[in-house]
Amino acid sequence: YVFAWIANILVFTYKLPQMYTLYKVKKTTGLSLFSLCIQLVSYTLYIIHGVFVDDTSLSIGMIPPLCQNLVLISMYLYYKHINTVKEQTNEDEAEEKPETSEIVDMHLVSVVTLMALLTTLWQSGFFSNVC
Repeated sequence: YVFAWIANILVFTYKLPQMYTLYKVKKTTGLSLFSLCIQLVSYTLYIIHGVFVDDTSLSIGMIPPLCQNLVLISMYLYYKHINTVKEQTNEDEAEEKPETSEIVDMHLVSVVTLMALLTTLWQSGFFSNVC
């Protein structure tokens, strides 16, 4: 039980340097939105599992990292947008590039669709039948 809470603290703590760096540098280079979205889904599944097995250290302990991941995704999208706007205003390019926002939107639609599917399965009682 104690080890689970120590792990929860470490899971929350290890993202703080990434958040600080992203805030200071204001560039998303080297940061994967897809990875953050997978982590978001993973934390959600941990919370759902913790609820089903009545493990409070898991279900409650994963809420702060989940929120932290949402903040990181928001920061990523914000700084990506700001940098894209700066690049577009600073460059007079003749060729067209794929919109970064379209790529970001595709990832977000995938994550939202997966979350909706998981919510539907949970509400239908699918997980109680499986677990």
